[in-house]
Amino acid sequence: MKNKKVVTSALGLLLLVAMAGAGHPVSNVGITATASARQSVPRIFSARLEGKKLIVEGQNFAPGALIFVDGKKRKTNNDPESPASTLISKKAAKKMPEDEIVRLQVENPDGQVSDDFGFFSGVVANFQSTQEGIQLVVGQRVLIDFNDPVISWSFFSFPDPEIMELIYPNEEVWEVPHIPTAQALFQARRKGSTSIEIRGERLVVGGERFSWVVSFAVKRKPMQ
Repeated sequence: MKNKKVVTSALGLLLLVAMAGAGHPVSNVGITATASARQSVPRIFSARLEGKKLIVEGQNFAPGALIFVDGKKRKTNNDPESPASTLISKKAAKKMPEDEIVRLQVENPDGQVSDDFGFFSGVVANFQSTQEGIQLVVGQRVLIDFNDPVISWSFFSFPDPEIMELIYPNEEVWEVPHIPTAQALFQARRKGSTSIEIRGERLVVGGERFSWVVSFAVKRKPMQ
C-alpha cells in the first residue's frame, strides 16, 4: 500500500489508464485484457458504521479483499451473502477517529486498489432526521446528507451560525477525500436550538416539491 500512488482531484477520484503502442498496432486480445483488468478494479459506492462494524459496499471485491482506513489495513471479511459487493470489518470503528473525515480504500489480493473514498465517522442528518431531530454537544459535528438521484434540492435557510457553524465545503475540508454524498458539514459551537430547511423538487415533468426541516439541540459538554 505504501508504494501505490492514488491520483485524486477535488471533483472526484479518477483511475488513469495509459496505453502506448509505440508504433505497433494493439491487438483485440490486448484491448480485451485491458478492459477486463479495468472492470476488476474494486470500487466503493458507500460505507456505514453499525456499532463497532464498518461495512463497505461496492463492486469487484475479490475473496480476501482488505479495507484500509487512512492507509492502515483492517481485518476484513467478505459478506457471505454478497461477497463481491460487501465487505465487513468487525472492529474497525473502534480505531476510527470520531467526527472526522477518513479515507477508505479496498485492495484486492492481486494488488488492485480502489479510488479513495471519503467517509464521515460522526452523526449524519438524513431524511429520517427530519422526524427525529438531532441531539449534539458543543464541538460535535454533523453531516447533512440528503442524497437522492431523483430529487434536486437546495438549502432554503441555514441554522444560526453562532450555534451551528458551516465548515464544509470550504478550502480546508476539500483537501481531504471528497465525500460523494455530502452536502454540508456543520459543527456545534455553543448551547442552543436551531434548524435548517431544505427544499427539493422531483426530477420529472410536474414533479412534486418537498420541504425538509432538521432541528438541532446543542448541549454543553458534560464535565469530566
